[in-house]
Amino acid sequence: MRLHSLVDDIVSTYLTEIDIQAPGLLEGLYLVGSVAMDDFQVGGRIARRGPSGVSVSDIDFVAITSRPLAEPDLAAIDRAHRALTRHHQQPFFDGLYLTWPDLPHDPARATCSARTHDGRLHHSNHNQAIPVIWHELAQQGLAIRGPRPATLDIWTDHDTLIAWVQANLDTYWRQWHRRSSRLLTRPGLACLTSFGPTWGVLGVSRLHYTLITGKIISKTGVGSTPATYSTPAGIASSTRACGSAPAPAGAPATPARSPGAVPPWTSSRWSSRKSEINPVESTRTRATPYDRFADAAPAYAAHTGSCLAACTPPALWQ
Repeated sequence: MRLHSLVDDIVSTYLTEIDIQAPGLLEGLYLVGSVAMDDFQVGGRIARRGPSGVSVSDIDFVAITSRPLAEPDLAAIDRAHRALTRHHQQPFFDGLYLTWPDLPHDPARATCSARTHDGRLHHSNHNQAIPVIWHELAQQGLAIRGPRPATLDIWTDHDTLIAWVQANLDTYWRQWHRRSSRLLTRPGLACLTSFGPTWGVLGVSRLHYTLITGKIISKTGVGSTPATYSTPAGIASSTRACGSAPAPAGAPATPARSPGAVPPWTSSRWSSRKSEINPVESTRTRATPYDRFADAAPAYAAHTGSCLAACTPPALWQ
């Protein structure tokens, strides 16, 4: 896969800086996340942070070092990332620092003591690794330095991945939905923009896709899948079918959807309303699921809550 020129420039700059600051320390570098899934967004309608205007994908990585990191190593890595930030403030180059022996084992046992978030290095004695990263690396990891992931012994475990996804829905996403449901707040107002559907709906739908298939998918990928993975009714139906959550009392039957049916975010009713609001905008060609979800932001005000209810046990619906 050919890297976007911006990604290539940032990765090349990082490799130069880390090799200057700590020669021989970095033995492997793998890209995961949107870059590895061919879903890197240079900017545009999807906004990672809503009204703030940040609309470029992060570049997520897994770095493999030749030894567990000592204080001099951490200082050298910090200098390398600071130098990288001077060249490129965004997109953020975020990831974990591991060793080769970490890969075949449960992330809970990893020696990970450093990570970068929003371009800044953080280090502590607490394990900061999560199962989804191992699965992304095994399924889609893109080797920049080091052997191809397919040739490595990389730990994966379906049950552990599913447990992590469910916990993520019940913690981060449930809290996010609760905050965003208060309309007259900054999070609530942000969800009336393209941020709500693209971050919330596609974000939760990605996790639901993983619950059903055991695979990791991008936002564009899940937005392009059948409605089973990306509408509340489809999520509720397929999640109950696989035993992840029973139907709530009095839940309506899942409506039938004929093959090729137009998804609700491209409904003619909403398209007509768009023409009234902005005739010029409504005539633009929509090339990606990001754009389709962005167009239907108000229509999806309650979508994420429905997805969460479908993916989690009844006791957590209150």
